[in-house]
Amino acid sequence: MSAHTPGPWTWVKNKHGDYWALEDHRGIAIVDDGSACDEYDKTIDPEGSEEDRANARLIAASPKMFAALKKVVAWLNSPEEGAFSDGDLAECEQAIAEAEGKQ
Repeated sequence: MSAHTPGPWTWVKNKHGDYWALEDHRGIAIVDDGSACDEYDKTIDPEGSEEDRANARLIAASPKMFAALKKVVAWLNSPEEGAFSDGDLAECEQAIAEAEGKQ
């Protein structure tokens, strides 16, 4: 079991709409963009520049990509113990598509 917060992760605006937070599946903020307190010089705005949007997608998709990568590595280390299923492949493709903004 990993120590990171389980996904899915979703970018949401706070109830006043003045800053972004990355929330877990329970609606608990994992991190916010720091703009509410002017804490950071660089924020991640999921509606901002192309780079910000890409970074936000990549961050939000990381739990799915991590889970998919673990399956690939397990299969590569022990292919004789079971096949890499079509469902596993679809999970990998979906995680990549989300990170690339194609979902």
